[in-house]
Amino acid sequence: MTEVLLGRPLEVALAMTGFGFLIAVASTRPLIAWLAARQFGKAIRVDGPDHQAKSGTPTMGGLGMLLALLVGLTSIGLPIASRAPASDAAMPRSPILLSLVLVAVAGLGYALLGLVDDLQGLERKRGGGEIGVGLGARQMLALQTLLGLLLGLLATRLPPELTRLPALPAGLLALLIAFALVGTVNGVNLSDGLDGLAAGLIAIASGSLGLTLLRLPSSGIEPDLLVHLPLEREAWLLSAWLALTITGACLGFLVFNRHPARVFMGNVASMGLGGALAMLFLVSGRWWLLPIVGAVFVAEVVSDIIQIAYFRRTGGKRFFRMAPLHHHFERGGMHETQVVRRFWAAGLLAGLLGLVLGN
Repeated sequence: MTEVLLGRPLEVALAMTGFGFLIAVASTRPLIAWLAARQFGKAIRVDGPDHQAKSGTPTMGGLGMLLALLVGLTSIGLPIASRAPASDAAMPRSPILLSLVLVAVAGLGYALLGLVDDLQGLERKRGGGEIGVGLGARQMLALQTLLGLLLGLLATRLPPELTRLPALPAGLLALLIAFALVGTVNGVNLSDGLDGLAAGLIAIASGSLGLTLLRLPSSGIEPDLLVHLPLEREAWLLSAWLALTITGACLGFLVFNRHPARVFMGNVASMGLGGALAMLFLVSGRWWLLPIVGAVFVAEVVSDIIQIAYFRRTGGKRFFRMAPLHHHFERGGMHETQVVRRFWAAGLLAGLLGLVLGN
């Protein structure tokens, strides 16, 4: 089975993309009805853009995308990672298994934080508290950082052949990894403010990573030798397939999340997918592409930081009309769908740049 998979990388990539799409579509449709029946509706801040008509739209609908990723991890990743080492392998295949575990823990760990935040936000809304607010910002940042440090310390145990991380002390590497994880998680989460924006950007970023990695393993290798790939090339293939699973799942979710959205992904999915995506860039050794391919996510985070710092520094003045960045353009008179399309275009350009630089 594993030899068949490794010998047909392109076919498996297409299958995993379609697989993610179908799981997301099949699971999200009944999930919308289930969430609506239990009044798990999103509350819209009154001081935000004119989106009050969206109030009550079911949230946490992105669970189907996380399901697609988990099924992909178990159905494709584990059989390959746990198989016996090839006779010419330079090291055991346990590092591949560890890399898959790290992707799963990053996805599930940050999804759990997002789920708690979603549920607390719903409880506060029902109890008459501040609309749409779950965990406090400092509390959430502290929990995100702790999880990032734990994942970072575990990631330093991976061989450099996989991660291609710089030769730095383990503690410093863990801090840098935590910074990348927390930044990506919050960038994806902040972009989830317009119909289809976050799902489209995640699909583009994961698709760019998947296609970049898919070109690497078979370069200069005969097809009948693909089943005897070195360890790092097997890791590239696995990461490519999982990244494309995320792409397919996001495209499936867009069936319901495009304007006008019938469901929102919620913090559970935006944070979970952000964590998994960042970890995939790390374990595949393409960590340096993350801020390039995720340039829109970086812009969203930076705009939010600038807004907060400027507001505090000037005693209440705003640098942007509203943060994060997509709301700035909305407040300037641009329609929501125009903002989304232009941000997608920017994300696509960043993804294409990642493809060019990723070799």
